[in-house]
Amino acid sequence: MRVLQLISTIGYYGAESVVCGLSRESHRLGHGTVVSTLTRKDRHSGTIVEKAQGAGIPAFDFPCSGRIDFSVLRSLRALIREQRIELIHSHNYKSNIYAYLAALGKKIPLVSTCHNWTVATRSLRIYASIDQSLLRAFDKVIAVSDKVAGQLRLAGLPDSRVSVIANGIEIQEFETARPSVPAPAPGEITIGTACRMVPEKGIPDLLYSFAALLDRFPNIRLIIAGDGPNRQEFETIARKLGISGRVSFLGFQNDMPAIYASMDIFVLPSLNEGMPMSILEAMAAGKPVIATSVGAVPKVVTENVGVLIEPGSRHALQEALERMLASQPLRVSLGRAGYELVSRQFGVRTMTESYLDLYEDVLHHRGRKQSPQLLPCDTQ
Repeated sequence: MRVLQLISTIGYYGAESVVCGLSRESHRLGHGTVVSTLTRKDRHSGTIVEKAQGAGIPAFDFPCSGRIDFSVLRSLRALIREQRIELIHSHNYKSNIYAYLAALGKKIPLVSTCHNWTVATRSLRIYASIDQSLLRAFDKVIAVSDKVAGQLRLAGLPDSRVSVIANGIEIQEFETARPSVPAPAPGEITIGTACRMVPEKGIPDLLYSFAALLDRFPNIRLIIAGDGPNRQEFETIARKLGISGRVSFLGFQNDMPAIYASMDIFVLPSLNEGMPMSILEAMAAGKPVIATSVGAVPKVVTENVGVLIEPGSRHALQEALERMLASQPLRVSLGRAGYELVSRQFGVRTMTESYLDLYEDVLHHRGRKQSPQLLPCDTQ
């Protein structure tokens, strides 16, 4: 197979991690993989391209201007032709639009992964509505959880076009990582999270809960990795709570395994999720998890690997943190069980094999007789 992985990106978050893991594992298994990113000219993020090229995968970045950049669309169509692409796999609403337009007249099958529809603002609701309509033209749409699959069916996609494939991660890079955040003082416990700085991630709930615990646990600190439009707002909340000296906003991080290695407890208090990669990554790093019961999270964070709480409940979050902070044996036990669960069920090989089977099925139903001859590929 010759598959193009296409994603619009402004950073390196869950969907980006999926693209990298899927591309590298497909490449290791001997399949022709090409990676392409669509980036904003004012917010270039080359992490995916760099990681792909480092694995010997042809990878190309297209900085875009405007909602539809027709020069980029022409370049993408040329890339599809030159790289003999048989199937396009896109990963969010913007890349879905470009994939659809780039494939017009080429009879190339289209596959999309719906990681989650975020509807926190009016513009995002409009984008989600456009995406729902556009996905009806795709051969297959993959949901990362049963909840997302239900949303796709409610949007009018027939059951035959919807599949569920859980996210998977490259566990090895988390096993050997060393902490990158400066070592805490003796006896200090590090609570951490990693997410995009947007309201639906529940960061204010985490800040208020952390502040309420400082009197009883003066030896705790909080590290928050990730960037986004609401970062300044969250930093202002920390200042108003008087906890700025105990909270570090790390911004975008290239080496996430090292960030997880710096944590003792991982928290994700999201109000809305699909299948969050950050939880799987924290578990692969052997960290106990506190998370909200949204999306596919309850299928991953069971009572023997972490603590589930109701979304938006600061009281429940504070209680869960107190329980973990008070017991190092509990943290160790939950972290070990989480690592074993991810190793068994959420490895990148399992995810990739499911995608490869789906690609073959789509190509078979499109009537592909044989793969075109592969061309030598130069990265750029």
